[in-house]
This record gives sequence, C-alpha cells and structure tokens, in this order.
Amino acid sequence: MKPPLKTVLHTLPGIGLAGMLCLVLLFASCRKDEKDDLSDPMHPCNLASIIVGGCGCMAMCKARDPIPAITQGVYGRIRFLEGDFMPPGGTGTTEYVVRSIRIHEPTSFGDVTVSPTNPTLLVSVNTPLAGETLSDFQGFYEFSLPPGTYSLFTEEDVNGATLYYANGTNGAGVYQSFTITENALTEFNLDITYAATF
Repeated sequence: MKPPLKTVLHTLPGIGLAGMLCLVLLFASCRKDEKDDLSDPMHPCNLASIIVGGCGCMAMCKARDPIPAITQGVYGRIRFLEGDFMPPGGTGTTEYVVRSIRIHEPTSFGDVTVSPTNPTLLVSVNTPLAGETLSDFQGFYEFSLPPGTYSLFTEEDVNGATLYYANGTNGAGVYQSFTITENALTEFNLDITYAATF
C-alpha cells in the first residue's frame, strides 16, 4: 500500500536529499503483507503516506502568495541572493528567508555608518526606529504604520557582526524608502544581494 508515484515525484524536489533518503527507506520497508497491521499509524506504509502528504501540502503552501492581514501599512517578501549571477549560465541561488526587519524614519547617507568592507552593509542607522518585525519562512512580512515615508533595513549576521542591509535610494537619496497612505497597503519587496555577483 504505497502512495501514488505521481504524488511522490511532485513532492521529492521540496524535501531535500536527507528527506529523500528517509523516504526511500520507508518505501523499501513498505510491503503489503497479510500479517501487516495497517491500522498501526507507525507502520512504514502509513508513515510514508503521511510524509508525502505533508510535504505536498507544504509545497502548495509555499507556492501560494501570502495575503496581508493588516489594512494599513507595509508588506512584502524578502529574498537572499548568493553566488554568481553573471551571464551566461550563472549558478547563483535565490531563496525566501527569515529576517529581522527594522523600519526607520527616512534615512539618507548622512544618517548611517557604512561598513568599510561592503557599501551595501551598514554598521549603524542613526534615525528613529518606527518599528521592528520578522519575515517568515516564505520571506513574508507585514507591519502596520501611520501615514508617512519610511526606510526599511534587514539585519544581517556577517562574520559574527550584526550589520544592516541597504542597497538603493530614491531620487532624494533616501535608503530603501516607501510611503504609507491612509487606509492603504504598500508593497515593498527586497532582494538582499551583498553575497551575489552580477
């Protein structure tokens, strides 16, 4: 009694190498036998079915764009890019990540201390903090804010030091800015690229 092969094939890419090896072992021990007690939830057949079904559900959840629960403020997704993205045939990787997010009042070059090793990383941000939040495993975050203009930074652990990612300014020289209006949502997505080459 094994889960359908089609389900397994669609699930495997999302569970990693270790997960695939465990699943192979479970399937190898999953035999339909008259002596088998398939009512036992710990039976290998049942365990394999649960794992495949759970991973399939996770894959569907990841594919669905999150919907903000707030009605006024900022929301978006955070991605981390790493490696070589130079054409042709770049081998870099992109993934949605969990990050601590700091939202400050509008911040320009004179309000920060830039890292001597990378101009997109900041040692300090010296403007008032409007709020903090955390992105989830899908990179999704949201935060309620009053109307106004803000700058957004992510905390980055670089060689044991906490730095702040900032890449890009608006026409007025304000880092990673967005504006909130009354009873409206602003989408602000961010790609963290200090570990990538283009």
